[in-house]
Amino acid sequence: MRREVLTGTVAVGLLAFAVTALAQGPSIVREVRSAISCTSWPCSPVKDFSVAEATLERYRAANGTTSQALEALSWLARGALAAGNLERANAYASEAQDLAVALLKTRKLAEDPSLEIALGAAIEVQAQVRAAQGRRSDAVYFLRRELETYQEPQSLHMRIQKNVNLLSLEGQPAPALQGGDTLGRRLPGFEELRGKVVLMFFWA
Repeated sequence: MRREVLTGTVAVGLLAFAVTALAQGPSIVREVRSAISCTSWPCSPVKDFSVAEATLERYRAANGTTSQALEALSWLARGALAAGNLERANAYASEAQDLAVALLKTRKLAEDPSLEIALGAAIEVQAQVRAAQGRRSDAVYFLRRELETYQEPQSLHMRIQKNVNLLSLEGQPAPALQGGDTLGRRLPGFEELRGKVVLMFFWA
């Protein structure tokens, strides 16, 4: 009985240590996201990024420019974009992309999720900044160039393509539907639907 109690005590102690380590462990992404999150209700973007920047700089001084640091930097870019600070957002995103490209000389995107997230977000933010500045054509051109550069991994390629679609198809006439095989009634063409409200669901 004593042995079972001691074994259980050790197990509980190890579990408590693991939970504490998980909660306190070095997650620069979590720390930066927390620093730029809402500070009051109703929620509004934080426009002072000094705390998040200082946190990230301390991490980089101790650990170097890791892929996790770049993911955190990409969150700064997204936060600045949400706050309407286009110049700061573009600066963060450009730096994140440049540093990500440098890291790609020694590793592969498919093997480093943080690096892929950082690069994808950096590209996305730079395109959105261009669009917000009224440079939609420039944004689409930028995205198409990146689309050619990053054929793999597929998840990054699809993320860039999604942004191309958002910027180039919004406000344009919908392309013709290709029904193929259908269940139930025949799929109507857009000409038959003209003037009607249409709700469409897509899935794959």
